[in-house]
Amino acid sequence: MDEFLEDVSHLFITGELLRELESRIPETALGRNLAEELHRICQDLRLQLGALHRSAASLRRVSAAELFAPYPRMARSLAAQLNKKVRLLLHGDEVEIDRALARELEAPLTHLVRNAVDHGIQPPAERRAQAMDEIGTIRLSAQRSSYWVRISVEDDGRGIDPTQIRRKAIEKGFLSPQQAETLSNEEALQLIFHPGFSTAEKVSEISGRGVGMDVVRTGAQKHQGTVKVESEVGKGTKVHLTFPIRETVLVLDGLLVRRHNHLLVIPVDHVREILQIRPQGVWSVHGRPVLRFRERCYELFWIEEVLGWATGQQEQALSGPAALVGPDGAEVCLRFDELLGHRQVVVHSLEEIFPACTKTQAVALLGGGRLALVLNIPEILAQCRLPAMSTSEAAAL
Repeated sequence: MDEFLEDVSHLFITGELLRELESRIPETALGRNLAEELHRICQDLRLQLGALHRSAASLRRVSAAELFAPYPRMARSLAAQLNKKVRLLLHGDEVEIDRALARELEAPLTHLVRNAVDHGIQPPAERRAQAMDEIGTIRLSAQRSSYWVRISVEDDGRGIDPTQIRRKAIEKGFLSPQQAETLSNEEALQLIFHPGFSTAEKVSEISGRGVGMDVVRTGAQKHQGTVKVESEVGKGTKVHLTFPIRETVLVLDGLLVRRHNHLLVIPVDHVREILQIRPQGVWSVHGRPVLRFRERCYELFWIEEVLGWATGQQEQALSGPAALVGPDGAEVCLRFDELLGHRQVVVHSLEEIFPACTKTQAVALLGGGRLALVLNIPEILAQCRLPAMSTSEAAAL
């Protein structure tokens, strides 16, 4: 599948070469006719290639419904063994997940569902005594944004008691009584991921071996994901698995820009606006250049600054093009020398070759054999972002 996607992606390079050829046709009467005809062909080719790539890329994904399919039956079977009553509800069935990630999620989700039935949901008599529905509810849900996919497992059971976790940690020798006492409830919850840790009072075929949550965290980390646990005693537990969306080979919509002799691509999905900076809009706050724009202020960076290429002598950002990037309320302004236009580019991930280069997510293949680095905007924002100033703060400038 990856090879097929790569072959499809390479067709976009051919499209870029035709576009380059179109730009070199001489400005004569005959040349203009040829250029117009070639332009129409390039437009049609671009549309056809876009449709082909979307269809090919969809073959790499499966729906959350397919991922979740085994768990309702598993939950009912396990509940019957434990003399409990459980309903499992599914949300976000239509969300699409990378096929490889879905395979890796099978073991973690199995552990989470088993834990919810075994540890979370109480027996019917106990639930009735607490004025709860005797049928416990477990929810499996999927969410997706442009940057991440999140799988959540939630139950309305007894919750995780931090006091019990501290006691078990002391019994197993993971912590001293003094160390356990200093832990906050949130820190105590993190102990459930410790290898060998379990709150089960006895080992059974279902629980007590202390391997489940460790497997969940290891599986998440394998795909650069995170695990977050929320729990309240008597209310239930939520476990969120969040993974960045990563593609090895894809075609990306981007803005091609130039800074000095470097070609760079800013993904269109992250661009809120293209600006023309004027000297009167640039201020200095705490020694940093700041752009005042529409009653708000944004930190102003040259592209080489955020990439760590700065050589010590920084130019003054007085005028020229820039891009406002990032989510609403947390944007920064990136400066460059020239906007070369909107492009559909074939990109290849640099993660395996340069794992430490997190601020560039890929290299784009342009027509004529040229290369351009694709900026990883979420990572850049995480490392250099300051919150945008409020209207009142901006007015003070």
